Amino acid sequence: MAEPYDDDAEMHAEWLEQARAFRVAEWRKRIPLSMRAKGELHVEVAAWVAGLVHDRSAANLLLVGPVGTGKTWSCWHAATVALEAGWPGAPDFYGAYEWRQLTTPPVNEPDLRDAARSDLLILDDPGAMRLGAWELEHLYGVIDYRWNHRLPTVITSNVPDLRGMLGERIASRLAANVAVVVLDGPDRRREGE
Repeated sequence: MAEPYDDDAEMHAEWLEQARAFRVAEWRKRIPLSMRAKGELHVEVAAWVAGLVHDRSAANLLLVGPVGTGKTWSCWHAATVALEAGWPGAPDFYGAYEWRQLTTPPVNEPDLRDAARSDLLILDDPGAMRLGAWELEHLYGVIDYRWNHRLPTVITSNVPDLRGMLGERIASRLAANVAVVVLDGPDRRREGE
């Protein structure tokens, strides 16, 4: 005869698996069509994902490289792999345009606060649109909160000089605990031309 707690443990495990499957499915719906191609994560990005999954407090991740080398794709797929492996968080992805929309007056403070508190904040190429003092001030508030609470942030950039792009205060907080991965190679978008 099974102990009553055995059923509870099995039910809890089943619930956890259903919750994980739901988070993965919801995240996959958000992945743009152009980012759905299969592939392998760069070994250093995969190691960062393993840290996120197992330590629950991974370092920040900076993906640097020329245009078209897979930085954006790596962000989407790193989050997918983490969710599939059982990471219990919820990632949030902001491209340069979405970030501009978030910080353009009037600023939606609840949405900005959500970005600051996100389990994993992904900022894809924030330097693609010139960030003015207004946008940088709001980005600083988000990054400062995340730094203080040790929440992981992923940033992609074509330019390795974050200080020049984001300013000293933001760059310092991002660099405090960062894994830098350089992605190199030809522009994947132009392959086959």
